Order: sequence, then C-alpha cells, then structure tokens
Amino acid sequence: MLLSALASLVMPLRSEAQARLSASTGEVPPRLAARVAQAIGREWGVETAGLVLSWGTGSLDQVPDSSAFRLVGGEAGWFSLLVEPAKGPSAWIRLRAGRTVSQVVATRALPAGTVLGPEDMRVEPRLCWGPPARDSVNPTAPGWVVKRPVAGGEVLEGWRVGPPPVVSAGKPVRVLWNEGNVSVAVEGVALNDAAVGQSVRVRTSGRIGVVAGTATAPGVARMN
Repeated sequence: MLLSALASLVMPLRSEAQARLSASTGEVPPRLAARVAQAIGREWGVETAGLVLSWGTGSLDQVPDSSAFRLVGGEAGWFSLLVEPAKGPSAWIRLRAGRTVSQVVATRALPAGTVLGPEDMRVEPRLCWGPPARDSVNPTAPGWVVKRPVAGGEVLEGWRVGPPPVVSAGKPVRVLWNEGNVSVAVEGVALNDAAVGQSVRVRTSGRIGVVAGTATAPGVARMN
C-alpha cells in the first residue's frame, strides 16, 4: 500500500489533537504526526479520532512539520514513513497504527457449547492494530453459541463464537427446491447443526437418501 505524498498545509488540521500519538514531541513533531494520522485514517476509511500511532526508534525532530511524506507498507498496521523536506536530506521512521474500538468480551471463562446470556458479555474499548476487518463478526445479543473455550476477558470473535443454529442434528427439517415454477419439498432429519447460511446434510426417506442444503430458517433448508 502506498499513500500519495501530501502537500504542505497552510492552516492547522482540525483533527490534529484527536489522534492519540504515543511519540514524544522530541521525536516526531506533533503536527507532522497528526498529518500522518489523517493520511492513515483516509487510507483505512476511518475517523482520525481513536487512531493510535506507535513510533519506532529514531527521531524526526529536525524535520519541518510541513514536509511532504510517503507511507509504505501497512500490513498489520506497520508502516515505513519516508519524509521528504523541501531542503535537506530525506528521513524515515517505522511506525505502527491501530484503533481504539469497542469490542464484546467474555465476563468469565466460557466452555464450548455455552449459549451466551447477557451476564456472559460486556463491551470494552480495545486497541486493535491494523485496518478494520471488513468481514469481522461480533455477537451483539444473547443467544450466540461458544464454539471454542473462551477465557474471561477474551474478545468474543467470530472464530470463538457463532450464531445459534436454526437446524439441529437429529431434528426434523424440510428441504425446499425451486426452479422456475416448479417447487419440491422433502422432509428429513438433519445430520448436523447449522445456523442461517451454513451447510446442512439431511437424511430423507425413500430413494433420495442424503441431500445437502443450506439452512434458511428454523427447521428449513434450501437444497444446494
């Protein structure tokens, strides 16, 4: 990822004081740090407020804070900042960017199979390095199920918890098939649990045998 060099700014940025900057003023000029935070916020599509910049070793205190710069990298929030003053040599420093975001965490140790209740969850601000995950999933209501053991204080991320199943193994399920004006419904028994959008195998009676489908509603699946 490569951000375009930014021109010198004549007026102070509105968001200069909004990002939490971990560098001391003797290492990176505050205005330059604020401009870097704004550039990262634009690249990630997030507000500058809440961004956290952690600077590596080195010093830019002799570099004019209006200097043009380039940001190289960005994986997991790691950047190399190349500063190019109008006069004098270029300088660079490593930095890592993150965000303070609200996340749902476990209030206690939760074994696999636990159905989450209000007392099992709380919302806390957490520092997350790197850009926001576009496909992140976080439970926002009771009823989700713990898939893997969770310790107290751990984030209830998508790989640890999942939505409640609408089809349960050993329970009746209706499998629907549609094409054009033709619709067919087959009754059977689910061979695995499945939430909405997940795959389910259904054992049907007669010659059809086992069919594969996608759970769409409680006790209902669409044939693949």
